[in-house]
Amino acid sequence: MKARLLTIATGSVAAMALLAAGAAADNPENPNNVAAKQCQAEKHAVGNQAFKEIYGKHAMKNCLGRNAADAEAAVDNAAKECDAELELLGEEAFTAQYGTNPNGQNAFGKCVSSKAQAAAEEDAEETANAAKECNAERGSMGDEAFAAEYGTNKNGKNAFGKCVSEKAQAEEEPPPTA
Repeated sequence: MKARLLTIATGSVAAMALLAAGAAADNPENPNNVAAKQCQAEKHAVGNQAFKEIYGKHAMKNCLGRNAADAEAAVDNAAKECDAELELLGEEAFTAQYGTNPNGQNAFGKCVSSKAQAAAEEDAEETANAAKECNAERGSMGDEAFAAEYGTNKNGKNAFGKCVSEKAQAEEEPPPTA
């Protein structure tokens, strides 16, 4: 009997874990989902070949790894913004603005999701713009000069990714004040 109860309990725990994992996958403010959406947006914006040149052999995995910290920061910042907005607007107005279910109890999650997703889309756009700049620069310089300028490995094959990374980071940094 104990073995059967243990089996049932173990099965229940496993089922709850699967449900929790599924819920986490559907949770819009999950940083992993934010990073995944950003990587998909980047891939769509720059195209498959450029995406592979930017992130290498395992492009999607590498993209997710590079964007994980930014996605987590975006979710944290979005949560802070939503806390401030909730305090400013009051619960009723905040719920009216962001809530989508009948009782509006999903308002905070929807707020965080929308703000984090907007930040991810902005990052994806910066990467796409940087990729366009690098593509134009590679076209004007020629492949060999471009590889010599940006490549850091022995064959210069990482030049496009390094160029995009450099230019995307430059877009993120505010210009120095005089």
